[in-house]
Amino acid sequence: MNWKRPENVAYPTIWGRFEGKRDAGGKKNQYWIQDLTRDYYDEILHHMSTGFVTKSPICIYTNFLEDQQSIDDYIQVWKKMFELRLSLICLTKDANNVTKFVGCNLLGRRYKNENRNIDEIFKGRASRVAGRALYHVYQNCIDIFTELNIEEYVSAFGLYVLPEYRGDGIGYQLLQARRKICLAVGIEVSVTAFTTVGGQRLAEKLGFKNLLEIAYEDLEKINPLFRFPGIEKGETKTIKLMYKRYN
Repeated sequence: MNWKRPENVAYPTIWGRFEGKRDAGGKKNQYWIQDLTRDYYDEILHHMSTGFVTKSPICIYTNFLEDQQSIDDYIQVWKKMFELRLSLICLTKDANNVTKFVGCNLLGRRYKNENRNIDEIFKGRASRVAGRALYHVYQNCIDIFTELNIEEYVSAFGLYVLPEYRGDGIGYQLLQARRKICLAVGIEVSVTAFTTVGGQRLAEKLGFKNLLEIAYEDLEKINPLFRFPGIEKGETKTIKLMYKRYN
């Protein structure tokens, strides 16, 4: 099913402005969140493929950075998401008044009876594990559409904030801004598989509710392919599939 952002929703739109929590040279940073536009595509892909994959547990414990095919697989997924014009970026001005990218939340749309060939999407050694494990959580662990009585929802495949800007509330604001764009395009539910403790706590703070929680070790019991060696030593023990209705 081909979906397009409604023409009556201006693109790009600024979805919110906020002040940072930390002082930067005696003053707090000023930020805004807007639609991701083409001039930031390459920069986003760079940060996601070199930074995000070093913070996501399912990427860390599959040695994603050592597998170029898997990185390429994820890049192709992100590029497809860009086409929907749902993804959000956070920007600020640096000391020289130059606009600077500081964070993003890459969003997509899933719909009932969607047919996706996962074997064609995830070909790499690491992506076959990480990507397919996430797909299993979304598609096979629970029937999201029946459970929530919906035909479509906004999903996410990566929230990332530059290291030097963490602790300034950017992740919170990006996740909060999802409400505005969802309502603007007419999609009233957001569903996301949060793979880190930090993301799970942030989602709970913003009112996301659990649909499903599954331990990483239990995923391996379901399918030996879903193995993340060493993940038991990390902080995050489970994936939480969480949702929020907007009205």
